[in-house]
Amino acid sequence: MDDAEFWEFYARYRGIALRAAKTILKNEAEAEDVCQDIFETLYHMEQDKVNRQTMGAMIREMSVNRAKDYCKKGYRQHEYASSELLENNEAISGCDNVEESIEALSTKDGLHFIFQKLRKKNKRNYEIYVRVKIYHIPSRIVAEQFHTTENNVNNIVLRTKRWLLKEYQKL
Repeated sequence: MDDAEFWEFYARYRGIALRAAKTILKNEAEAEDVCQDIFETLYHMEQDKVNRQTMGAMIREMSVNRAKDYCKKGYRQHEYASSELLENNEAISGCDNVEESIEALSTKDGLHFIFQKLRKKNKRNYEIYVRVKIYHIPSRIVAEQFHTTENNVNNIVLRTKRWLLKEYQKL
């Protein structure tokens, strides 16, 4: 299939793939990623393996399966960043990147060791706590980023705060 044929093919079947992926993922950006993966696979597929009569059904099935696989991937929780919120925080305005800002905040009160311990022990809780409490990102947005409920994010923040207090008292 040449490029012109592929773009015609893409325009014809993109909607099917996108709708199927969005139904599973409930997120337009992630559905676009799945759609792109599907068409990249189809572009590189050998032509004798492509059945033109069942193309719509095949693309729908591929999209559903790829979206389900995508839900399982652990890296999804790290794909989003709100740079506007990070830049507005006075405490980190002098830092060049996120790592430096976390370092600056955690060493400010002598808590560097505790924050590093939390980061090693439970990276997910660490990242949720830092986003909600240090960067002041609303828990609703953090819940969307980590594909969980807002109530769960608030519980994680509370448990992490208790753990930090207990570790601080040990020092």
